[in-house]
Amino acid sequence: MITNRTAIYNEMINFYRLTNEDKSEDLEYVEKTMSSLLEEAKKELRKYETDKEKIEALLDLIYNQWGFQGDYNNNYHLSNYNLPDILRNHRGVSITLGGIILYLAEKLDLPLYPAKIPTYLIFQVELDEQIIFIDPWNGKKLTHEYIENLYRELYNEDVLFCVHQLGHADEEDLEERYSQLAKSALIKKEAFQQALKYIENILMRYPDSIFEIRDRGVVLIQLGCFEAAIKDIEYFAERIPDDPFSELMRVQLPLLRAEVEKKEKKSIH
Repeated sequence: MITNRTAIYNEMINFYRLTNEDKSEDLEYVEKTMSSLLEEAKKELRKYETDKEKIEALLDLIYNQWGFQGDYNNNYHLSNYNLPDILRNHRGVSITLGGIILYLAEKLDLPLYPAKIPTYLIFQVELDEQIIFIDPWNGKKLTHEYIENLYRELYNEDVLFCVHQLGHADEEDLEERYSQLAKSALIKKEAFQQALKYIENILMRYPDSIFEIRDRGVVLIQLGCFEAAIKDIEYFAERIPDDPFSELMRVQLPLLRAEVEKKEKKSIH
């Protein structure tokens, strides 16, 4: 299966359009800036012959010459998910810096891909029989031993592991990794209307995403829409009864129903 390496970048554009009204000039800035970065990268990479040299040159451009850096201390700051802010500040988090790098790698036809590892975004560079892993936080190489240990932590010690069989993360997985973090950044900022709009957009594309339905319920509670929230939360709890959220909401649902009854009584009087 061919991986859409522009998936995160495209989702960043979609997120910004949905959550920032009347900001078309910012998206024009994004287009011009990315076009300029791409042209500068093409010019620089002409100096090199092998893919290995070209990828090293691209990473040097991004992290050293252009000065992009990971904002380790603000993983849920909204500016680290808004693409115009990332390009202006040259600062982001793993998933957003990774989205920009994957976009450039796709346009430059370089063998740099997102490894199929749950939870984490890690690049794998495929050079004939050699695979090199790169950390998008800083552009540094990761050892095969590190990747193997990470993989076993996510699964179990007895799982069979081979770096050549990892494969690539698919489009839906890449979109989801970005959307979960960006959505959390909105919620932490208490931008609940924007969060609801974004969740509704995701559900239009992936209507069976039960965790988006759960999160819609959480946001609806914050907006005081208790009746609609109850439907989403009950739907989630019925299908995943052992989830910690479901167990928590079994205590909270009677309180939400009481709030709905209060509203109904007030509307009658």
